[in-house]
Amino acid sequence: MKYELRFLNIDADIIKKTLNSLDKKIIKQKALLRWDSFDYKDKFIRVRDEGNGKITLTLKTNLNSSQPISKTIFVNNYNSTIEILKNIDINSKYRVEKIREIWELNNKCIINFDMFPGLPYYIEVKSNNKKSLMTLIKDLNLTIDPRKHSDMGADTMYLDLYNIKKNIQIGDLTFVNAKKFKKYIKKNNTLFEKILKEQLETIKRL
Repeated sequence: MKYELRFLNIDADIIKKTLNSLDKKIIKQKALLRWDSFDYKDKFIRVRDEGNGKITLTLKTNLNSSQPISKTIFVNNYNSTIEILKNIDINSKYRVEKIREIWELNNKCIINFDMFPGLPYYIEVKSNNKKSLMTLIKDLNLTIDPRKHSDMGADTMYLDLYNIKKNIQIGDLTFVNAKKFKKYIKKNNTLFEKILKEQLETIKRL
């Protein structure tokens, strides 16, 4: 069982500096991720290309808590897995891309630094050991957000930073089509353009 916590509105540079002081042997990776998301009853299902040759199928439960429970297996074909789910009437809602930096510590805690198109970093801290997770959260001086995990998604981030309303049907959330978001932005237009430009340059280097 893996425990995870999400933190928005963070200073990624400060967190990275703190992590480097806590652990001198952190394993670091950066990749472009894509996934298809599915809702099934009160559960969340995801098929994801991890960007490093690995493809995963994840089931998340306990979504009405700030600490959802996640179970993941590896699969060998992205499109075939989606097709199997469709054949049992579990259909994809949308496709998403994001840039991810994975920092794996010696204590087996994993910190994911994630960016959706046009958005700054947020982080997810994960561990199979709840005590190790909570110790790391304390060391990073992070405050647990009481909101449900399902209320801390990309739609919330776009609303908070750019005032893009949650009920707008934008469709797939990818870096290629991110410019179409501009017509929905009500504030911080320049910031959106700056972040997206930097992200597209990062993707070219991956």
